[in-house]
Amino acid sequence: MLPKESEGNKGGVVTRTLLIRHTDAQPPQELYEILREASTILCMTESPTQTLARSVDHVVVWTDPQIEVDQWTLCWPADADLVRILLRSSP
Repeated sequence: MLPKESEGNKGGVVTRTLLIRHTDAQPPQELYEILREASTILCMTESPTQTLARSVDHVVVWTDPQIEVDQWTLCWPADADLVRILLRSSP
């Protein structure tokens, strides 16, 4: 798990997003781009600790084709716009 600084979210507010992969399938590139645009720091892991999950602003769980964003269960790619909206909202 490596934190990755993003070019997105340059409004001076630090937004931390945790991406959890619950499948062998890699998340699509478009999802990575959405996460990078919405986050200052993006952490990726397959098995997070509770402490890590509590120390971020958004938790995104990828279970191809389902995606969970802050406890909202969505279907990828049909709900891509809703993913953007949820990640732009305050944590």
